[in-house]
Amino acid sequence: MLIALGSAWTTTGNITTSLGQTQTALTVVNNLQAQFGNYASFIQDRYDINREFSTDMKTLGDDLVAADVAEESAKLTALSTQQQFAVQAFSAGSANSQSLLRLLG
Repeated sequence: MLIALGSAWTTTGNITTSLGQTQTALTVVNNLQAQFGNYASFIQDRYDINREFSTDMKTLGDDLVAADVAEESAKLTALSTQQQFAVQAFSAGSANSQSLLRLLG
């Protein structure tokens, strides 16, 4: 603690001691201010990163939910066509097997 001002400052030694204590306190305050500045910068950086991440996640989520109707329709048509070809191939294979059995039978 600082030596009480007023009546305690009657000697040069007391004044010098108070000056040293004041300078030490000022150094401590300046160091704390520098640390606070570093923490504030760090916190601001984290806040900016989280805000960008949140925006990116919202955009990606919207992209997952919003389907392109024309693209999905084309995929469905292609799947339907593949299914029709498969049914025709099985029908043709079955007919050929029956014809072969008739010839041999």
